[in-house]
Amino acid sequence: ATKNQLEVLKKANVIDAGPKVFVAFMEVFYRFIEQGAKVNHIQDQRRPELDFTASAEHHEEIEAEEDLTFRFCTEGYITGENIDLTAVRKSLSQFGDSLIVAGGSKVARVHIHTDHPDKVFHTLREHGEIKEQKADDMHRQYQMVHARKSEIALVVDSTCDLPDEFLDEHQIYEVPLFLNFGDVQYLDGLTIKPDKFYTMLENEKDFPRTSQPNVKTFEKLYDHLTSHYTSVISMSISSALSGTYNSSVQGAQGFKGAKISCVDTLENAAGFGLLAGQAALDIEKGLSHEEVVANIAENRKRVQSFVFARNLKYFVKGGRVSPLKGLVGKLINLKPVIGVSDDGKAYFRDKAFSRRQVIEKILNALVELKREKGIAQLAIVHGNVPEEAKEIAARITETTGVTPDYVDQITPVLGAHGGPGAFDIAVMTER
Repeated sequence: ATKNQLEVLKKANVIDAGPKVFVAFMEVFYRFIEQGAKVNHIQDQRRPELDFTASAEHHEEIEAEEDLTFRFCTEGYITGENIDLTAVRKSLSQFGDSLIVAGGSKVARVHIHTDHPDKVFHTLREHGEIKEQKADDMHRQYQMVHARKSEIALVVDSTCDLPDEFLDEHQIYEVPLFLNFGDVQYLDGLTIKPDKFYTMLENEKDFPRTSQPNVKTFEKLYDHLTSHYTSVISMSISSALSGTYNSSVQGAQGFKGAKISCVDTLENAAGFGLLAGQAALDIEKGLSHEEVVANIAENRKRVQSFVFARNLKYFVKGGRVSPLKGLVGKLINLKPVIGVSDDGKAYFRDKAFSRRQVIEKILNALVELKREKGIAQLAIVHGNVPEEAKEIAARITETTGVTPDYVDQITPVLGAHGGPGAFDIAVMTER
């Protein structure tokens, strides 16, 4: 009967998937009660291989986007003592529509359509302990089915620092890494944004821990994408810095017959952003799947990064630098400049003993790079210091004649390692 409940379902002639799953669950549950069954821990078994042989389906019967007033279908639940459901509803109602708050005084589940999942969960913290978070991008899902710009889907993870406007314009799919403050796990860039993140970084007793997306996350995304695109290119942060690439590869293994290329960019942050941005442009130029993948590898040879922070404090807290080295660095006011090697590992490319000296050394390096190889693109990402970022961008333009392609915030999961005031300046040379 759900085919007739919404106009969009009538047009597509499909049933509502949620009720279908619920009915299936109840049928199995009833059968278990009536007949009994052995529990075989099927959740731990490897998923069966899926054989994809058909080209993408276009569903041309739906001609227009249907009332997506808000972008993210956001869900979560909280636990606590004496949860006031009425107060929860009142505090969340300002953020969107389709709000449902269900539960009791100890557990409450929330559903809302919103443009600000981060504000929803920041508000929920005032009512209880957050135990689960989810934020599905309905806008990108609609584009996947009904408004694709290409038959090649481009996927990145959240360490790819590109402006949101670019991601939207080029329909790039983003898989968030996880950021944990204590027992609360946030979705990087979705349920936690830089403004709140840096406040929490200073005030929370627990230092944030970061972790990669799990294999199931990639499996679910690839399952959707291979149903609507003819191929998928999935780019990940350097495998030397994170296990995200490995999760991506494992997630693609069960899709026999589907064309999925998992690419280790050997980069992160702004360098990753430049590579992904060029891949998106290559796709829109009409290059083949194989040509785009080959270009990513070639372009990587032309990317150089300059990463620096105010001090070593957060590198020490995050375990990237030993406490002893951190203490020595503090005593001598060491300001290292970090790069990413050809094999994707972080290394100390230079050092200075003041912020001003760091900037001067990087400017000199950029002048030399332009002279020797030319600069095709340049990006700047920063740790919540937009005014300083503007000043550095202006200095770069004044010194080198190169205008940055974009200046943006570092994603929180990377900001945890550099702290407020950290910078990543990345260039792609012409040769």
